[in-house]
Amino acid sequence: MESVRILSFELVMAISPGVFFTRVLFVVAALWLVDSYAYGGFKKLIFRLPLRIRKALKYLYWSSLPLALALFAFTALSQGKLDGRQISGLQYGMAFLTVIFAAKLVFALFLLPNDLYRLAVAAYRKLRPMFGSREPIVADETVWIDRNEFLTRTAFAVTTVPFVGGLHGVAFGKYSFKVHEHTLTSDRVPAAFDGLKIVQISDIHVGSFDSQRQVMRGIDMARALEPDLILFTGDMVNNRPHEIEGWEKVFELLKAPEGVYSVLGNHDYSLYAWNLTDAEREADFEQMLYNHQRLGWELLRNRHVRLTRGEESIVVAGVENWGVPPFPRYGRLDLALENTRPEDFKILLSHDPSHWDHVVLKQPNPVDLTLSGHTHGMQFGVEIGDWRWSPVGWKYPHWAGMYEQNGAKLNVNRGFGFAGFPGRVGIFPEITLVTLKRLDA
Repeated sequence: MESVRILSFELVMAISPGVFFTRVLFVVAALWLVDSYAYGGFKKLIFRLPLRIRKALKYLYWSSLPLALALFAFTALSQGKLDGRQISGLQYGMAFLTVIFAAKLVFALFLLPNDLYRLAVAAYRKLRPMFGSREPIVADETVWIDRNEFLTRTAFAVTTVPFVGGLHGVAFGKYSFKVHEHTLTSDRVPAAFDGLKIVQISDIHVGSFDSQRQVMRGIDMARALEPDLILFTGDMVNNRPHEIEGWEKVFELLKAPEGVYSVLGNHDYSLYAWNLTDAEREADFEQMLYNHQRLGWELLRNRHVRLTRGEESIVVAGVENWGVPPFPRYGRLDLALENTRPEDFKILLSHDPSHWDHVVLKQPNPVDLTLSGHTHGMQFGVEIGDWRWSPVGWKYPHWAGMYEQNGAKLNVNRGFGFAGFPGRVGIFPEITLVTLKRLDA
């Protein structure tokens, strides 16, 4: 199994660097275009200021992209060499720049309709004589300038929404834990397990945390639900297993009468620490296995356990990460469900919800409930009642909440922690409570 893991990693790294850098260049080009376009409106906002102030604001405006590239390069070249405080500082720096770019994008999008309208008018004026009309078009330029300036100022005012929202998400949103409750009602639930309370936690990303007090509040919320069973669906860390050091006493508090079971996510294989040798990566993997053990979590690596009450039982199965490339595919559902029966009520832990679409629904041995995470809800979106939206929905059709297809259910947890952007805007960290209910009970 270990040789397969190393080979898979080498394959991923042989393919993804070119794709990765292509995407980086695309993002940089897109940011530069947004910067360039938004700067036209920015100039109109500051044109009445003294020349010295205008120059200073111009340099400040154009500094964000070089700073972002410098921080990105420094982070990539310093893999494994930074302590938690340095990593946190870099994250906050990137977060501030991300918020600025978000504000610029909104500013540009708000200006675009007016500029398109002006372009259409200019084209009409240019082409009108070709259709026989020689009458001049007289426009009140004073009104036009006033209207244009009004729209620019309005656009600038609108940009304060993502700017303030982003800063709020960094300061408060990342620790605004929410409990999402679901009831799974089925005649396949054994009578002995009617009312079983399951708490799901996913995507801890412990290396991103900077407040043990705030994290402890989330752990206390999970414990207050008095679960019978706790299931963790992967991504304990960001890059390296040592990130859990100092946090063991927090997460080992997660206990339940039926046990705590876990699986690995794509971040748990040290795939994103690019400067490691294969030997170091294998040592990291052994350390990750030990991390689960010392927390008291039983790691399900392509296998299952059977929980028994009296003469009845349910199956809890777990697979290693299975995702759409470039995410690794170590998951083996056939092994995880080996020696289980179609009539067994089965719960599957699989980090990436893509596995449900591509594999779980297509195999003949039915899985009643699949628990996943991975998407984080992109840590950005809008949720109003049962309606929700996030850009991550463009990539993942199932990205947050409970879904059902042909009697099988999937719950995608929004994540307990955060990665990359050290904040959450509109999509808050989640603790899931699923209660099993027998249909005829």
